[in-house]
Amino acid sequence: MSKLDDLRAGMASSRATTDAAYAQQLRNNKQPAMEAFQKGEISAQEYEEVVGEPYAVTVKDHYDASIARLKNITAVRVRAGLLTPQQYKEITGDDYSEEGYA
Repeated sequence: MSKLDDLRAGMASSRATTDAAYAQQLRNNKQPAMEAFQKGEISAQEYEEVVGEPYAVTVKDHYDASIARLKNITAVRVRAGLLTPQQYKEITGDDYSEEGYA
């Protein structure tokens, strides 16, 4: 691998880490509004006004993030030799690949 390839890989990794941290921060910032909506303290319309998206979109985002975290945890177990790539596929429904997992 050349120096340029190393630099590109480093930048891609940094971008992915930054994007993931930003997405998590957004999810954290929505939490008080989610709780207020769930307790009936604000309406669905008020929730959407404050957060900028319908409640269902927020729930879907949380769901997708949880699935991604679980897949990453499962991939770590494959790399550690605790699970096989075939077991990863049985658990997640996706083929295992070394790429894309921290």
